[in-house]
Amino acid sequence: MSHATATKTAAKKPAKKKVSAFSTRKVDPAYYWMVVPAAIIFAFFLYLPFLDGDLCTFLIAILITVLINVIALFLSVLLNSKIAFKNGFRAIFFIPYTLSVLVIGYVFKYIFMNPLPELGKALGIKWLSTSLLTNEQLSWIPIV
Repeated sequence: MSHATATKTAAKKPAKKKVSAFSTRKVDPAYYWMVVPAAIIFAFFLYLPFLDGDLCTFLIAILITVLINVIALFLSVLLNSKIAFKNGFRAIFFIPYTLSVLVIGYVFKYIFMNPLPELGKALGIKWLSTSLLTNEQLSWIPIV
């Protein structure tokens, strides 16, 4: 590129944008310092009657979240530290998870062995009057 062409391209001025009357209008900054806080305070007082329940819910959610994380951190440090009875603490931590499955199994076994056949007999439903767990054709129902 020659020197003359470089000067011509540099000398071109960009076209002016059209600006609306609203964007060129000057607004006193004090207007914002008075109106915006007043609108926020007005909106807060409109919301105040509903704030009691929301505030309580918010505080409980924050408190529970913090407490759960503190307890989880304590348990993780306890289960991974070099202390006596570490395996005992792990067992205590995981026993409720294993026992719940066992208890649910016993509850369903009881329901399908005793009360359900009695209900079937009382209602006159032949296929329900025998235990579903002992009937070879119907044993898939409690399993599914």
